[in-house]
Amino acid sequence: MPVPMSQHAVPPHYMAAAHQRPMAHPNDAALRRSRKPTDKNMPDGIEDVIIGEGVQQYKSLRELEKRLDAAIVRKRLDIQDSISKTVKKYRTMRIWISNTVESQPWQTGQNGGAAAPTAHPGSGRYKVRIEGRLLDDDNTDPTMAEDSDEEAAGQAEDGAQANGDAMDQDGAEAKKAAPKRAKQRFSHFFKSITVDFDKSSTVNPEDIKPVHWVKPQLPPNTVSLPPTADFDSLQFSRGSQENLNVTVSLVRDETPERYKLSKELAEVLDVEEETRSGIVLGIWDYIRAMGLQENEEKRLVRCDHRLRAIFGRDQMFFPQIPESIGPHTSPLDPIKLPYTIRVDEEFHKDPTPTVYDIQVAVEDPLRAQMLALTQNPQYTADTPSTRP
Repeated sequence: MPVPMSQHAVPPHYMAAAHQRPMAHPNDAALRRSRKPTDKNMPDGIEDVIIGEGVQQYKSLRELEKRLDAAIVRKRLDIQDSISKTVKKYRTMRIWISNTVESQPWQTGQNGGAAAPTAHPGSGRYKVRIEGRLLDDDNTDPTMAEDSDEEAAGQAEDGAQANGDAMDQDGAEAKKAAPKRAKQRFSHFFKSITVDFDKSSTVNPEDIKPVHWVKPQLPPNTVSLPPTADFDSLQFSRGSQENLNVTVSLVRDETPERYKLSKELAEVLDVEEETRSGIVLGIWDYIRAMGLQENEEKRLVRCDHRLRAIFGRDQMFFPQIPESIGPHTSPLDPIKLPYTIRVDEEFHKDPTPTVYDIQVAVEDPLRAQMLALTQNPQYTADTPSTRP
């Protein structure tokens, strides 16, 4: 039968040796690193004792490596500088304004097709649609307005809803269909949209009150708009049996905000609209170009006749300029688009929308690509200073 073997205790010196063996590996790695050459340059005169052109080829490769490292560092600095700047590009937004009609006398056959201003309430209504999108945002025909699920957007019916003068947006319904790719929609570019009516003595005053939409205030660090405020078109409906002239006012929403400059400030900067940082930078460039800095105190600026017209003094410290330009800036004028709401039969035999092209500021798409590049871990790993 098998006989169990007796167990012997392991001597302490064997246990100590076993624990010491793994500790030798980090020291070995450090020793190997210490043996690597710290100077990659060949000493002078070594080519005299080496047969062949190996030394010269090595020196040529080292010079090429230095030039490549310098170019990489310069490009990285250019990328960082571009990311820190707020560069805007301008794209064309096409806006279509159109209207449809319902229950008009010529549609119902009342009074032989003549207008009837005294008709019963609710008869003779129109629906205005304002749609905008960036050109070249997709492959669709830029000359035609889109027909999509946005047609199912809610309508603002005066008298039928509590907030009858509010514009309904198509964002919630349109988002049911997944878009091909993320894009900035019509409402993204404007703080508010207002429709003002020309005064008319034959129309109910309630039917010519201004229609107003205001973008909601977003909490800090919010990236996207809520669905109810993110739309490509808006509609409203009112009652009228005669043509009406309206003006659509669009208040631009830009970050950083641009301002309209006074005549005196525009003469110095040679632009009519600019951001606050752009204004200060433009004045600084003007001061340097005209040699208006004091020699002893560089912060002190001598004002020539153009700067005196702006600041009203002969000299001032440059840090005072940002707070002194306020009286010479004002909000940008809203974009105004006139439109005539047509309810007559002749027009609606072949209705055509009124089309406008306006310029809107968009973020430079290259900046987002550069930002994603700098956040890539491989980007840091390939830095010349981190390479062995």
